[in-house]
Amino acid sequence: MKMQCHSKESGFHLPSRTSRRGTVLLCLALVLPFLLGACFRQDVLTVDIDIPQMRSAECRRLVLQAIGQLEQDAIERADLDIETGVMTITYDSRRLALKNIEHVIAAAGFDANDERAPDEARAALPEECR
Repeated sequence: MKMQCHSKESGFHLPSRTSRRGTVLLCLALVLPFLLGACFRQDVLTVDIDIPQMRSAECRRLVLQAIGQLEQDAIERADLDIETGVMTITYDSRRLALKNIEHVIAAAGFDANDERAPDEARAALPEECR
């Protein structure tokens, strides 16, 4: 006896392989844009970087010159306060890492958070910035 997958009388039928595949594709088409949108969102962060040697306008200029080496499109804003020795920076973390920012500041001779400046770079700074 041959088994029937659908019946006109009951209105019940099992979906065929092609219609199941179409349903899966339709679900993917509806859900995938939302999933991909989450992967490509812009991650703009604002962080404070402690730069204790930044105590004068000259030191501030040197720190700005150092971060000028970074990808400028990734940095939205950088505020340097010489009274507190803190730089508040807003940047796109998908294009630039905090460690990269700290590293270029340290390479210029300034401590940046936990990143220590090399002795030779610090020695090259003006006296008021050491």
